[in-house]
Amino acid sequence: ACARAGVPLKATAGLHHAVRHQGPDTGFRHHGYLNLLLAAAHAAAGPGAAGGPPPGPVLRALET
Repeated sequence: ACARAGVPLKATAGLHHAVRHQGPDTGFRHHGYLNLLLAAAHAAAGPGAAGGPPPGPVLRALET
């Protein structure tokens, strides 16, 4: 929604790790800043944009 509207997005909470993980103390899943970076780049590229690999394989690799 932010990319379509041309509105900046600021994410400040919980991005202390690069990849997705589950917090041992809380059990919550934290997404990691690489997931956020890839999602933002994909959104900024727009629908049907070419020029890079589909994000699915990259995101699955980050889940490990």
